[in-house]
Amino acid sequence: MPPSTLEYSISITASLAHYFINERRAVGLVTASGRMYKVIPAERSERQEAKILEELAFLQAESTYTLPGLVTAQMGQLPQGSSAILVTPMIWPELLLGVDSLQRRNLRPVVVLLMAHSFGSRTSNEDLAQSLAERKVPVCRVYCEADLSETLSSFGVNTFSQELSWRRPVLSHLT
Repeated sequence: MPPSTLEYSISITASLAHYFINERRAVGLVTASGRMYKVIPAERSERQEAKILEELAFLQAESTYTLPGLVTAQMGQLPQGSSAILVTPMIWPELLLGVDSLQRRNLRPVVVLLMAHSFGSRTSNEDLAQSLAERKVPVCRVYCEADLSETLSSFGVNTFSQELSWRRPVLSHLT
């Protein structure tokens, strides 16, 4: 897989959607790309995976929206007790604001954090990962060139206390 946080994020998100839809769980998606954000409301249908994959195929790396802003805007749509899985290479501590907001609303944040330094960033987000762990937020650290299937499966077993079988990552066809 190309050493791109966008490619990794798309592959991880596609794999998560596939797994939870196969488990008959309601899955939705919120993405931001450019000046727009898109919400695919949670559903359990098999058609849901196709909707999510289609949205991911057109995702761009840059956005005028911040992840904490999207979390704040959308968390009112989630039923209490729901999990919100945030997939991000974020390095800024502002992510903690979004996570704190989710926790205050009795939602369960889970963060899949692409470790920026391993993708060539001069800045590390290890302190951010540690701050999330101190808040009792499950954090899956993803490193460049890691086996995503193995990384997600071992994280899932520890986080969701059940055997997870992730499909191989799907590469997007973005240029």
